[in-house]
Formats: sequence, structure tokens, C-alpha cells
Amino acid sequence: MSSARILAVDDETSTAQALAEMLALWGHKVETAGDGTEALKKAAEFRPDVVLSDLAMPETDGLWLLRALKDDLPDCPVIFLTGRATIDAAVAAIREGAYDFIEKP
Repeated sequence: MSSARILAVDDETSTAQALAEMLALWGHKVETAGDGTEALKKAAEFRPDVVLSDLAMPETDGLWLLRALKDDLPDCPVIFLTGRATIDAAVAAIREGAYDFIEKP
């Protein structure tokens, strides 16, 4: 398996860190961010292959991040991981261009 550059975005630091540690154990290079604004800055430098993002975050949410990433990294898939999954939220995310929408356990 080849190594991917993954940006994990979640306002719950422990969730982002746990995800990063698991992905790093599998050989991936992982950066974390606590909100959409921080993630956008890190993405500009880190150039991730994929972004795993919470949907509901204070300040700048996941949909804001998805829209902002389209300008700089149009081919970078964004996968939403959320604890507040609804059909409406999933449909909105996919319509905006999300690669996938997964409910957190």
C-alpha cells in the first residue's frame, strides 16, 4: 500500500488526534486541523491527497472548507465524518462535491 498525505479536520482535538495516529500507523502522512480556516492554511502547505473532515464545526464548517478547497485543490477528495448525520446533510455535502459522507460511530 502506498502512503497518502491525509488532512484530518475536527474541532474535537482528541478525535482528530486518534484518527491521525491510526492513519500514521498504516504508513500515511497525516496533519490535523481544528477548523476549516486552519485546515485551509495547512492544505496550502501540506497538499493532501485526501481530506477527512468533520461537518459541524464552529466558525468555519466542513461545507465551507469543501467550497474553499475547490479553488486550490480541485481534485482532492473530501470525505465527511460526522456525529450529526442526517439525510439532508448528506445530500447537501454530496451535491457540493464531497466524495463521501460517513457517520461517526
